[in-house]
Amino acid sequence: MRDKSVLIAMELNGQLCIHFCDYGLSGLNMVKGEVTGREIWFPIMERSNLFLEVERILVANKVAHNLVALDILRKCGESIDYRFEFNVFKS
Repeated sequence: MRDKSVLIAMELNGQLCIHFCDYGLSGLNMVKGEVTGREIWFPIMERSNLFLEVERILVANKVAHNLVALDILRKCGESIDYRFEFNVFKS
């Protein structure tokens, strides 16, 4: 089964990082209608191959078997939103 979601990419403290907006990788939780936790930003080691870096994180966290697509959704200031599509991990 395939699914889609959105991630944000931007430079933080001189390092390109990504933040997932879904799938438990955001670091945020909803408790009784309130958001708790802290945003998780994953550092990207190979800036030139964002596709493989995103896939590596999704596979390591058992979210996806593989990444199918990664497309720019919009640019906003210094951040870029990407829509990504993946094959959902099933054990």
